[in-house]
Amino acid sequence: MTSMINVRPRPYHIPAKEAKALADWFLRKYIEPYVKDEQPTFIDISFNKKIDTLGLCSDEQDNEYLVEVNPINGYNHMMKTLCHELIHVKQYRLGEMKAVTGGTKWKKKKYDLSTPYHDCPWEVEAFKLEGRIWGIWQRTIEGRCFLR
Repeated sequence: MTSMINVRPRPYHIPAKEAKALADWFLRKYIEPYVKDEQPTFIDISFNKKIDTLGLCSDEQDNEYLVEVNPINGYNHMMKTLCHELIHVKQYRLGEMKAVTGGTKWKKKKYDLSTPYHDCPWEVEAFKLEGRIWGIWQRTIEGRCFLR
């Protein structure tokens, strides 16, 4: 399975190499071993100062995902946010989460748009795991190359 990760260039400094390496490692460790098809996964990463949140993940189509991270909070927080959004990529790609009309389907249960953000089970999982994933990455051979 050949997957692809793209980090969009920006006119301001972004940790593009680190982001690509982290996303590639995450894809190989937490997504590819568990997918039930042989289709590649495409992740497009954008560091975007214009979004009004720390990060976003969108299921575009055909195993393509857009991850946007706001680079306003410094390197460690930004990379932990990237981990959070990559957890959402995993949730989409493995069929745990799916956008549906009027809300989100999470493990066969529909949650409507009025569900408070911090009560959404996909967010609970992402917040629970983001720091752990970031810590594991920093201790890998690949991650240690980027320690700051």
